[in-house]
Amino acid sequence: MDGLEVETSRKLGRIVAVEGSQAIVLLEDKQKPMAGRTGKLAQLGTLVRMPTSISVVFGIISALDIPMPGQEPDQGEIELAEIELVGEIVERASDGRHFQRGISIFPALGESVFVAAPTDLALVYAAPSAAAARIGTVHQDRSLPAFILTDELLGKHFAVLGSTGTGKSCAVALILRTILAHNQKGHVLLLDVHNEYAPAFRDMAEILDAGTFELPYWLLTFEELEEIVLGGVQERAVVGALLSDLILNAKRLFADNSGRAQTVALDTPVPYRMSDIDRLIDATAGSLNKGADPGPYMTLKTRLALDLILARMPELLV
Repeated sequence: MDGLEVETSRKLGRIVAVEGSQAIVLLEDKQKPMAGRTGKLAQLGTLVRMPTSISVVFGIISALDIPMPGQEPDQGEIELAEIELVGEIVERASDGRHFQRGISIFPALGESVFVAAPTDLALVYAAPSAAAARIGTVHQDRSLPAFILTDELLGKHFAVLGSTGTGKSCAVALILRTILAHNQKGHVLLLDVHNEYAPAFRDMAEILDAGTFELPYWLLTFEELEEIVLGGVQERAVVGALLSDLILNAKRLFADNSGRAQTVALDTPVPYRMSDIDRLIDATAGSLNKGADPGPYMTLKTRLALDLILARMPELLV
């Protein structure tokens, strides 16, 4: 395979086990160092290649191990590398060579494993034809740009994992800023429970905290709204039952007027107008039979008016 010949001068070792998406490599006794570097070739995060009969499989070194270490180095120790298989290059007459994720042909036992050459890196990390954004450079070759596939990233579940202090928050901030820079009309909701992202997005985000966050009253559950409106009111059970009926009627009225065909319950998060509640109180209280007690209606009307004034107090004092 002309374009897929391996570079035997950078051989790591041979495969001694393959299971699922992982392969175990028995490292050679003496690995030649990478150009311009000292030390062994096998390092965490190194991209490696494994030839098969019709393809070249690529993987990333995810773990290194000496199962039975000796008292002194260079005592014939067995060194193993764990490889996560990530994709392959299959040469086809129709579309030539390109890297694709997933493995269709797995490497066999005893096959040689090599460090990926610069030409391999250029193919694996080539600029994608799909929607993408550049977030940095490739660790093994700083001359190659590193991209994220924005549609793939945002259309599926993904996680940024790492130990404390390894840069997870910085990575997330970089990814989001890059995506927003390439999509000027994009919107991202970031839940910052530890209050660590505000400095990274202060120039391009609306930051909501306890002092600026406003929740529409119609998103409150009935229990929450009842506590706000009727806290400390005598005959709360009677007035609360009245309030629940009025809210349900106001929600149904708004849904009917907006043309939304939906079943509305008391805690269904649909908008409704306080003006409708007020109007319904007046209409219902005015239609009471003689001798009926209008007290609960007047109490509720007073409490709603008081809560509205208190909610607008900062605005009225300006």
